[in-house]
Amino acid sequence: VQHPLVRAKTDVEMAIGVMQNNALLGLFFVMLVCWIFLGTRIALMVGFGLPFSLAATFWVLHSFGMTLNMSVLLGVVIALGMLVDDAVVVVETIYFRTQRGDTALEGAIGALKEVFQPVTASVLTTIAAFLPLMLLPGIVGKFMFVIPFVVAVALALSLIEAYWMLPSHMVWLEGKFGRIRGLDSGTEENEEHWRTRFSRTIRLKYAKALLVALRKPKQVLSGAIFLLVLAIASIGFELVRVQFFAFDTLRLFYL
Repeated sequence: VQHPLVRAKTDVEMAIGVMQNNALLGLFFVMLVCWIFLGTRIALMVGFGLPFSLAATFWVLHSFGMTLNMSVLLGVVIALGMLVDDAVVVVETIYFRTQRGDTALEGAIGALKEVFQPVTASVLTTIAAFLPLMLLPGIVGKFMFVIPFVVAVALALSLIEAYWMLPSHMVWLEGKFGRIRGLDSGTEENEEHWRTRFSRTIRLKYAKALLVALRKPKQVLSGAIFLLVLAIASIGFELVRVQFFAFDTLRLFYL
């Protein structure tokens, strides 16, 4: 008698390892960018949103009776890079307002009024892009249903974190450590000096590049179209290989 033996446990463990590596790398780069432009404390506030979104996502999936499998982990890995996008937009708007004299509470209220509609629309459009995968028929449809469902749940929960928990953390941060300035205590003048210079340099370079693009719109558009055609051609001529599902050799044993 011949039976296929699939080492599902090993595959799931490898997928968990991939998810952990993606989460850690994503969290590191998000906090690094926030620290460069906004300061240590605000970077930590943004970083706290990723563990909450993941924990809440797994809790919702468990309540729906789903287990930790390859499809769930694939959906989580896809959503990881998008979970902190809305939080970054909200915290940057709060930071912008506090730098202009608002308290953290006033900045949070004003920021939510300002970015609620565009951030919500952005997340909903991302969810809408994945939802058609839930309507596929047959066995493939049952397999693919989990992935967009996980992405939709994770993104929806990230909105809750960005609109509710993050502003409350910013208000708590001001009450605990004083006015939010995005700077560490003891080195405020030095940090403000290099951070201001760095931000000004980035803005100047971006403004110069934008002026060049606006003065030569035809050349810029032609270059963009050329890159698009080149990308499509690389797939058409199989320079970039496409494999929808990775092949995995079944391990066999005999009785």
